[in-house]
Amino acid sequence: MLHLGSSSCGEFLVICILQIVADDFACAFIDVYGPQTRQDKLRMCDELRCLKDGWSGPWCIGGIPMEC
Repeated sequence: MLHLGSSSCGEFLVICILQIVADDFACAFIDVYGPQTRQDKLRMCDELRCLKDGWSGPWCIGGIPMEC
């Protein structure tokens, strides 16, 4: 069984911390909004760095490619 520990939305990310209840394993699932400009891509990287500083467990990052 999965348990949603927490969730939040950033400018370019949706983050969910899910926990497998049976063995107390938790993982951050991150959906990326796919910024197009260089400036927005750098801001998205800053968001990921902030997440890295606050989460020491494993990650799973994904997203749906968007067209310009």
